[in-house]
Order: sequence, then structure tokens, then C-alpha cells
Amino acid sequence: SLASDYIFIAYSDAGNSNAGIFSIYNSLGNLAVEPIIFSNSNTANIKIIELTNGNIVIAYTNSGNLNYGEFVIYGNNGVKALGPIEFNQGETDNISIVELVNENIFITYTNKANSDYGEFVIYNQSGGLVLDPAVFNAGATESISTAEMTNDNVFIAYANKVNSNYGEFIIYDTNLGELLAPVVFNLGETDNISVKELNNENVFIAFNNKENFSNGEFVIYNYLGEEVSGSKVFIEGDTGNIAITKTLSGYIFMAYSDINTIECIESDWEYSLEPAQCPSSGIQNKNWELISECAGGVSHPASEEISCDYTPELPVCDDSNWSYSLEPDQCPGSGIQTKNWELTGECAGGVSHPGSEEIKCVFSKVIKTEFLDKLKGRIILRVEASGEAYYINNSGAMFYLGRPADAFAVMRQQGIGIKNSDLEKIAVDSDEDYANTNTDYNFAVSHKGKIFLQVEASGEAWYIYPNDSKRYYLGRPADAFDVMRNLGLGIPEDNFNKL
Repeated sequence: SLASDYIFIAYSDAGNSNAGIFSIYNSLGNLAVEPIIFSNSNTANIKIIELTNGNIVIAYTNSGNLNYGEFVIYGNNGVKALGPIEFNQGETDNISIVELVNENIFITYTNKANSDYGEFVIYNQSGGLVLDPAVFNAGATESISTAEMTNDNVFIAYANKVNSNYGEFIIYDTNLGELLAPVVFNLGETDNISVKELNNENVFIAFNNKENFSNGEFVIYNYLGEEVSGSKVFIEGDTGNIAITKTLSGYIFMAYSDINTIECIESDWEYSLEPAQCPSSGIQNKNWELISECAGGVSHPASEEISCDYTPELPVCDDSNWSYSLEPDQCPGSGIQTKNWELTGECAGGVSHPGSEEIKCVFSKVIKTEFLDKLKGRIILRVEASGEAYYINNSGAMFYLGRPADAFAVMRQQGIGIKNSDLEKIAVDSDEDYANTNTDYNFAVSHKGKIFLQVEASGEAWYIYPNDSKRYYLGRPADAFDVMRNLGLGIPEDNFNKL
């Protein structure tokens, strides 16, 4: 509760990676300041106090920063004033903070990087270090709670693990800068400690006494560390987290979790199935486990039989489970078809295909025309269209050459194997008039328009140009494409449409 009568709530948001967030509400329960993230990382051990100037200190463990202890300061309007400041560069737990009379900030904590010792440190409100970290309990320390006292001393209560987890307190004299001798307030295992100074300057200590059936109990001591009231039970039975505050009228307001009276609900139960998958019998065992401390309410037997729907395990898909159709059935002039896949048979995982995909194809058709004998072995170009190139083999089949890769594929597909000795009978394009004595012009003429593959070498492709009966090397896709277009015969559209 703020002096301005607003309520400041800080928490770790499990739905947002446990980020540290705060909201501010007015006294009517209406949201005054939208939720603000004060720590983007996994945040724990959050403690807050309002300073005399109305600002809010939030101290916490930053799991995203090696679990270091940090604090930030915000105005009561939700605007950041300072931080984050690392107050402990080591794994930090059990944080508690108070403001001293001189307006400095007093922070106590468990330093897990220092054998779990209980330590404290003092900062001013500008984030400046006033007092270096000091040990108040040289032993494993848990459940720390502090209270500022009217005389400016600090009352520090804790569970001392090296002393059988007894509840102890120590008073830090801020004027002398000294710790008074520790006092045991509970001779038994102690947890969930919360302390507050009363109007008469006595200190009220509430705790969970695990040696007495885990009852919720409290004791009262004066500012000198002397017992005023012995232990009293405020709730019988297992008591969880305890928080106390002092009302304006001087009363102590206590909130706690009473584990004995919490009724079980459905979310308090978990189950596992045995076997994990439904067997052919259609029967599984449902094994229940209670995962929360509760009693009564929703209950389940330790184990029960349930019916389940058995589904035979499907085989893994392979190529035999897929069929496809081509659209259109024959390769069009564009050289592109749609391959439509269909899963045939029941299977799961393994080989998969998209519903449809575009694939390249080689366009060809058998032509019948009075020009056929003149066009066999020729590359024709549609000069009145977009210059598309086609190759007509000596059987009268026409193939669309398309892009360089398509042209190269057609050339190799239509190629005929030839021995080196026969290939040498055909002059290359650089020879003049078959001047080479090893060539045979008549042999070359008998094979004009064909594509030969040099099978005794590395499969090089050669095109025998009908106009000069010489061979032209097709080489790489780009070379083949250039050769065929350069040697192409232009054909008007009216003649092309007759093919």
C-alpha cells in the first residue's frame, strides 16, 4: 500500500517467461498503471518497499543474470527512476529490504556464492553503495525477514541451518554499525518467517514451527532483544507462506496458506496411462497421483481401467504409397507441366510430396507436312513470334528448345553415339571446304541434321549442320543454345502452324 492510497503489486509472470512485472491499482480496485516489465529475464524472490519520497524499490533475483541480486527504483506513476543495480554478484535468495530513518536502503539476502551465508548491504537512493556487503550469519541462512525499527536499528530474523534450522534474530545497530548477539526465538525447525515492528516498538515475529506439527505461531520481543510474549499458535496444522503487516490502528494483519483446509481440485491431480498407447484390447490403466498438498474435494483412485480407441499403427510412407498425374498429359510448348500428387494407401511420416508442383518437361510432337523432308535435322526459329527455337529430328519429331538447359537436354537426349574414327570423317566448322584429307564429305552429307555423342571420349555433343554438313560443338548448355539459335532457320507463322 502506497502513501497515495494506491496498491503496488510486483510479480513474476509465468505466462511471459517469468519476467518481472508490476501494476498499480487505486483503492477501488481499478487499474491505475498498466503492467510494466521491470525485469525481462526469469525473475524470483521479489520484494518491494515504498520510500519516504514515494518511490518504490523492487529487489529481486535475476535468473537471466547468473541469479545475481538486483534492485530497481520506480516512481509511483510507474516511471523508472534508477537501475537495475547489482547488489550481490552471486547467486541470491531470501531477499528482504527496509528503508532506514536516514532514507538509505538496507537489503538482506542469502549469498549462495558465499556458502549460503546471510549478508546485508546498504545503498543510498541514488544507487550509491554506502556499506559494503557484510555477513550477519556465518552459516547457511534461510527464510530471512527484516523490520525497520523506530530507533533506526534493523531487526533481522532468519532460520539458521547450521543450528538445526532454529529461528534466530539479530539486531543491527545503525548508529554504531554493529551487530548485537543473535537470539534464538524458536528452538525448533523454523520456516516462513515474517516480522514487523509494533506501535510500542516491540517486534512481532510470525513463523511456521515444524517441530510443533508445522503450526503457525508468533512471538513478541522488545527493541533490546528481550522476550515480551512467548510462542502462541495462531493456526493449528501445516501452515505455508506467511505475510504480515501493521494496520494504521496498530493491529497486525496476517495472511497465510492453511494447507490443512485447502480442498483438492482437478488441477491438483495428474495421471499417466499404462501402456502409453492404446493396445489392441482397447483397455488402459489410468494411474492417478496427487501433486499438491490438499485434502477432501476432488479425489481419484490410485488406478482405474478405462476404455480407449485402438488405432493400428500405420506403416511409414515410401514411394510406393504415392501416385501422380501430369497436367496437361503431354508436355506443352512452354516446357512446364503440373505434377499432382496423391497418397494411395494408409501410412504416416516417411516419404512426402506436395499436393502439386511444377516440373520441367521436353516438348515434342511428330509433324506431317509437305515441308518435312526439307526440315528434317533443322533447327527452326519462329521469327514472327518471339523467336522460339525447335529441333526437328530425322524421324520428324519436333522438340521445343526453350532455355539453355532445355536445349542442352534435348541435344543430349537426341544424340547418337559415334566412334572417334567416324566422327573424324566429318569436318569441324573451322575447316574450309573439307580440306582435311581425313574427312569424308559424302559420309558427312549422309548424316546431316543429326546430333552425335562422342562415346569414346567424354560424351561430347556435335551437331551436323545441314547447310554445310560440318559438325558444330555443343559444349555447355549456353554454348548449345547459342549454336542452335545461330544455325536456326527462320519460319513464318503460317508455315509453322501447318507443322
